[in-house]
Amino acid sequence: MAAAGLSVGGVGASEEKRVEVRLLGTVMMSLAWR
Repeated sequence: MAAAGLSVGGVGASEEKRVEVRLLGTVMMSLAWR
């Protein structure tokens, strides 16, 4: 879960992008767990 967010966050150099990616990752993970 965290690994995926970190790898994707590394792609986005911008800190704002990282925050958005983290939020998106959280939503995607919650949906995947359903």
